[in-house]
Amino acid sequence: MTFRQLKYFSVIFESKSLVKASSKLYISQQGLSRILMTLESEIGQLFFRKHNGLEPTPLGTMLYV
Repeated sequence: MTFRQLKYFSVIFESKSLVKASSKLYISQQGLSRILMTLESEIGQLFFRKHNGLEPTPLGTMLYV
């Protein structure tokens, strides 16, 4: 886990959307998705994927707080 991954995670958490977060971070949605998948492979699922965005899992909420 890197500081950059944590920064990106926090923007995704606050945005509740990869599209909105990628726009704020000036990174492609695909690149941000790849970074999130790498982080989740290291520590576990951080978000539930919903049709209207992302919802944090209990682990995701703990990591953010």
